[in-house]
Amino acid sequence: AETLLKEAATLWTQNEAATFWQNVLTERKAQETKAATEIAKATPTPKPTAKPADATAAAQATTPPPAEEENFFLTIKGGLTVLGGAVGLFGIVALVQKSKKSKEKEE
Repeated sequence: AETLLKEAATLWTQNEAATFWQNVLTERKAQETKAATEIAKATPTPKPTAKPADATAAAQATTPPPAEEENFFLTIKGGLTVLGGAVGLFGIVALVQKSKKSKEKEE
């Protein structure tokens, strides 16, 4: 965004929007750096604590977390299952309606 604003200001020096947003961008950058330095000054550095080596903690750190299960209906197999079920349901409904019409004609 910054490079586009600089390019717009150099191509058209009277572009009020580009100069306005360029000033806003520089002000926000100054505020962010000021806030970051204040936070860095206010945050105390934690003192490291010595902990005994734990074999289970090391084993847990090396094992990857279990993969999240993907929702069945969002997979291709699930989508095709739902589509097949819907087509089958519509086919059964169509057959029932057709048989009702033929029974009505016979009567």
